[in-house]
Amino acid sequence: MSHIVDHNKKSVLALLLPSGSRLPALVLIGLWMFYLQLKILNKKLLNLNNLLCYDYSALGSTGTNDDATHMISRYRKPLVKATKIVIITHVIYIFILLIDRSKHYFDTTDDIVYNSTIESFAFLINLTPLLQIICILYLTCYINASDFMKHVLKKIIMGCHIESGSSRLLYILVSDTLTSYSKSIVDFTMFNLLNLFQPYSNDMEKWLISIVSLIVGVIPSTIRFVQCVREHQPFNAIKYGIHYPILFLTIKKLVYLIDQGNIDKTYNIEMMLDWVFFLHAIYSFWWDCTMDWGLELWNFTSNNNVSSTWLRNSTRFSNKTYCVIIVVDFILRFVWFWQLIFSISLDPFLLQFLEIFRRWLWIFLRLEYESWNNLYVSKE
Repeated sequence: MSHIVDHNKKSVLALLLPSGSRLPALVLIGLWMFYLQLKILNKKLLNLNNLLCYDYSALGSTGTNDDATHMISRYRKPLVKATKIVIITHVIYIFILLIDRSKHYFDTTDDIVYNSTIESFAFLINLTPLLQIICILYLTCYINASDFMKHVLKKIIMGCHIESGSSRLLYILVSDTLTSYSKSIVDFTMFNLLNLFQPYSNDMEKWLISIVSLIVGVIPSTIRFVQCVREHQPFNAIKYGIHYPILFLTIKKLVYLIDQGNIDKTYNIEMMLDWVFFLHAIYSFWWDCTMDWGLELWNFTSNNNVSSTWLRNSTRFSNKTYCVIIVVDFILRFVWFWQLIFSISLDPFLLQFLEIFRRWLWIFLRLEYESWNNLYVSKE
């Protein structure tokens, strides 16, 4: 059915977190990081509750920092419950996958498992990551989320909408965070499709599954692209629209890989992809610093009267904090480039986690800038 793989060739991380389990793990990690972020920013930003449009009407309050603490506490409870469920089910899942290694059959890329003793239940066992994601979303985004948050999620997912006014930032934070999970979504989709259609009979069927998974992975970027078009922001739309030529080139590369005689064409596609990735990373890094964080370091269009410093006239964090975040953002934007230059290959889960970490840092300065911008505009 599939060929046996030497487990010694797999890293410990790859064995403990197969491709299908990366997304549930990263979603939980991301949610806990956001929880920590809320606790930190609640001490730094006086208007955090207004930035996140938390509804305090049920509390009979106008939204003070004490009420923001209530929001953070309410956010934590379902997260703890979801974490316990995911950890328990994941331990059982990994135990089943690793039990009696000599009788397990792994596919080298998708981690789908078949075992002669549990073959009848293989499909159900491989549904574990999907059920974990459903559990996380149900507890955090359905049962315990506010009505307004449900409204935002529905608008984003169903119609790529974005609203103006005070709620606009929340739409951007959710949509941009989704883009950081794109690679995890590709792996997760491929894992579940392979599980659904197993056993696949030839490479062509697996190739089609890869294409579908790549298309699904572009959905988060499509959401932000459509939002930018709706807001008439063509230069921001470019940042997300560039994922379409990347998708096209990647699919074309897969087509050439099937044809063993097109090695030269495959090399040319890889060169084109490297250049597209490089230009996208530079443009995105500049956009982070100048447009999303409002820093003057590379703002070539700024008015000299606006700021007298390379950061801003007013900041909430120390200059060292901004320097560290800028440097880390640059390094992680080009992490693929460092792998290419130094001929190293990082574990896929580690790469995907680094992108979540980069997004976490990005949210710090994005919220801080929005807070400063609101106060600056109100003074003007």
